[in-house]
Amino acid sequence: MRVDEFEIGIKEIEVTSAEELIPIPSMPLSINSSAIIEITNQSALPAKLHAIEYEIYLSGVHTGKGAFIKEIELEPHVSKELILRHKIDIRALGMAIFALIERGPSWRIEGKILVEKEGRVQSLPFDLCKEL
Repeated sequence: MRVDEFEIGIKEIEVTSAEELIPIPSMPLSINSSAIIEITNQSALPAKLHAIEYEIYLSGVHTGKGAFIKEIELEPHVSKELILRHKIDIRALGMAIFALIERGPSWRIEGKILVEKEGRVQSLPFDLCKEL
């Protein structure tokens, strides 16, 4: 997906079961997940990434929000991989989502990247989705 002069894509999504923390058969308290997204500066000028704020939807259900906050220099025409880590509270979502996770859920990540370019900070919205 292109956002202004930046290209953003999902490289890898992983959903892994946490250890069983409560005595309910095969239902952990939470599930750990991560998404590796790749951002490329398509401009001929360097830029600086300040943060990515995002909301994650798993199989159509909003599972939370987070932020990746770290200043990263984005050289022209160079890609960087960023890992968005996310913990899904299974108790809040119920058994239906757990069953979907075992089959392979669809994902949507909506958010915005805060990028400084030529001394100005811009907020650029993005929307990534992936069927697993």
